[in-house]
Amino acid sequence: MSNVEFQDESSGQYRSRVVFGQPQTPAVIRFIVKTGIVKDEKKAGVLLISLISISFLVATASIVRLSGKEEIRYNFSPEVIKALPVEAQKKIHEANK
Repeated sequence: MSNVEFQDESSGQYRSRVVFGQPQTPAVIRFIVKTGIVKDEKKAGVLLISLISISFLVATASIVRLSGKEEIRYNFSPEVIKALPVEAQKKIHEANK
């Protein structure tokens, strides 16, 4: 068997970059903790994930809501409209109101 050892990751600290051999906490996480919005790095990560999720949901809802608002207008000449069946004439008239 191999002697594989894992570091304890339950501390709740983020160490993503290594500069000159020293692991550093991401700048956004440090900023959130430094401003006092949250108390530790783990909660700062949860806050960031929550903000990203909410932003994604708002953007998706906005896109879906705005994409369904297409307005259809028919610009047919009166001669073409008169040549159509009565039901089609009514639909065109209602759509152009």
